[in-house]
Amino acid sequence: MFNHQIEEMTDAVAKQLELSDVQRAAVKTVLGLYWFDKIAIVWTADDVRSCKKGITEDDAVEALQQVLHHHDATLGVTWDTIVSACGGEYPNEDDEEEEPD
Repeated sequence: MFNHQIEEMTDAVAKQLELSDVQRAAVKTVLGLYWFDKIAIVWTADDVRSCKKGITEDDAVEALQQVLHHHDATLGVTWDTIVSACGGEYPNEDDEEEEPD
């Protein structure tokens, strides 16, 4: 697990539980220890939305759930899996920062 993901998880727990700085540090330590000997590749709703213009947050989350429950564990989750789940197309870096005419 990347450190920024540990930070994001820590922030979410700390915010929800209104933790002090000391408690927040403890949560971060526990999460770091838990993930020390594991990996997880994280796909987000933002990844899904990058494949299909106009897709809603709810539809992106639904696509992620479909991928989670129906992907081929032998192949894992790839852009092919994400694109197929949302009916979109591969993200194009040129399209991301298009300026209006």
